[in-house]
Amino acid sequence: MVRGIRRGHAVPYSGDMSEDIREQARKRIQARRDFWQMLAVFGGVIIILIVVWAVTGAGYFWPAWPILGLVIATFFTALNAFGPFNRPITDAHIDEEVRKIGGPSNPSA
Repeated sequence: MVRGIRRGHAVPYSGDMSEDIREQARKRIQARRDFWQMLAVFGGVIIILIVVWAVTGAGYFWPAWPILGLVIATFFTALNAFGPFNRPITDAHIDEEVRKIGGPSNPSA
């Protein structure tokens, strides 16, 4: 195994692994970390909203509206981090798109 430096840390990686694949993997990991961090922040915000509602008389449950917005944001962030749109782009995808445009499927061939 070859050792490389990434953000100040030595990490093992195979010499034949392309940098593009490593970059895609890094982005996917970062998207998942961002999702969990956002979920924790939203949880804190929701708790604060409910406490403010309870302290101010606990009448009409107005925190439902900002909570609804946070749930919608969480849903789309989860789709980005874990959903079908988080798959890497392959050469087959690129070749298919080039065929749709009308160009040659593999310019190196």
